[in-house]
Amino acid sequence: MRSRSFADRVSGALLCVITVLVICNEWGLARWTELAKPLLVMLVVPILAAQVRPTRQAFVAVAVLLSLALAATNPGWRAIAVDGLVTSAFIAAFFTALSTLRTVAETSPAIQRAGAFLAGQRPGRRYAALTAGGRPLPCC
Repeated sequence: MRSRSFADRVSGALLCVITVLVICNEWGLARWTELAKPLLVMLVVPILAAQVRPTRQAFVAVAVLLSLALAATNPGWRAIAVDGLVTSAFIAAFFTALSTLRTVAETSPAIQRAGAFLAGQRPGRRYAALTAGGRPLPCC
């Protein structure tokens, strides 16, 4: 159990660093992140893959096999692989942000009450409540 919590901390820290690198690159603050992001993604993927069910590990194995096939058959494989890893870095940053928001939403009684209220509404009213921007709805 102790090694898993260490792996969780390491993967969480790497995902946070990847998130910062993606932000820096997207905002044009640091171009060197283009090289660092793929390397960090290649580091975090095995850590995360070791923590999931074997069925999901199969997806990682397929990705590795496809990458090896690409390297064997395409002379420009490095540019394609780096583009794929850059995309993976963005996706990792996106899921890190979603995970953070989910954690906050799960621990906030106000958000839980709002979710329960919306879930209890009929679909048309639910949509209207979401698009009204939090203002009280007119009597329906």
